[in-house]
Amino acid sequence: MILTEDSQLVGDVTCTMQGADCIKIGGPNVRLALNGFTMSGQGDPPNGCLAGGPPANLERGIEVTGQNKVEITGPGVIQHFRGWGIFLAPGTTQARVSHVTFNSNCLSGIQISGGSDNDVEDNISVRNGNPEAGCGGICFTSSNNNRVRRNITGGNGYAVMNVVNFGIALEGTASGNLVERNIIVGNVNGIYVQAAAANNVIRRNNIMGNPPIQIPVSIGDYLGFDIRNFAPAGANTFTNNLCSTYSGDTGSDPAPCPSVW
Repeated sequence: MILTEDSQLVGDVTCTMQGADCIKIGGPNVRLALNGFTMSGQGDPPNGCLAGGPPANLERGIEVTGQNKVEITGPGVIQHFRGWGIFLAPGTTQARVSHVTFNSNCLSGIQISGGSDNDVEDNISVRNGNPEAGCGGICFTSSNNNRVRRNITGGNGYAVMNVVNFGIALEGTASGNLVERNIIVGNVNGIYVQAAAANNVIRRNNIMGNPPIQIPVSIGDYLGFDIRNFAPAGANTFTNNLCSTYSGDTGSDPAPCPSVW
């Protein structure tokens, strides 16, 4: 279904198509209200995801591509999609995603790829990701000047040695993004920052208990952290976060963890 005007769900939605979006927003200034209902796809990690890695055409709950001022608002649940729960594709600007719960999607709950000046606020993202792809709760890939605030991410990812899963990630050349006042607990990694991400501000987040205690017990050699940072020291700003474990270069900067705000 392609939406070009304000809409709302009037019941639960089960999406059974193959390799396509359940809902695509095809115009600017469109508001979609989930209205307390649930959108469900065909996946249930880990066994309900396709083997061999995620092809580009996996089903997505909601996709926005190249549109301006789109709003997707809850309350409501987006779950069990073999791709992303919500995918804000390249060229999407000034979109807002708020008060949505993302549960058991095979890739990230929310993926912002090549978008700018978008707001992701007051969402809950739990148990997303799969053992064959670096995904998790909320992911910004080569996206600039977005804001992710007051979200809860927990239980995202699988303890696989060669795959980095996370609560929130800044990937590719993500730049100028604000990650603020989120609760990031019980993920395989809390915040994950790739090497080319720069000029992002990560502040006043509660990033604790990543990974959860069950992972070190069951997989003794797995290394997960509250903050896992591959960018050079000083490339991004970490300030006033509540966190315990950190992996990455600090240079002459103060260590981001432990810190209490």
